[in-house]
Amino acid sequence: MDPRIARYCSKRSTVSRRQQIPRGTADGAEAEISDESAASRGVDVHRTQRLAFLSASLATGAAVSLGGPVGFIGIVIPHLVRLIVGADHRLVLPASAFGGAAFLVLCDTISRTALSPLEVPVGVITAIIGGPFFLWLLIRNR
Repeated sequence: MDPRIARYCSKRSTVSRRQQIPRGTADGAEAEISDESAASRGVDVHRTQRLAFLSASLATGAAVSLGGPVGFIGIVIPHLVRLIVGADHRLVLPASAFGGAAFLVLCDTISRTALSPLEVPVGVITAIIGGPFFLWLLIRNR
């Protein structure tokens, strides 16, 4: 960045450096804000958590209903990849793309060869494999 632009931005900033929220660490992990910290800043934590859960549930339902069961891969595979490679987003994003593609190819191969003369829809295979895994993720985190 040009030093003149940096000086201009630092002079014009209305938020002091102490008040800025950290953007994360060098390894890509994001800063966590506790419930107590949010409540002390005037946030209704319980209401906000319910709203976030409801919004995430509606978004997930909409994605699966529009994209079909194959879209379920985009929900399950990133969680699996995060368990394997850690929370570094620089690794999770490409690993999720390759892992999702490999998982879909595997499910497609199974769907074509499981009942040889018939083809089972690939969404059935993804649901059979992904559903129990997603339930395991939900139970494990509690």
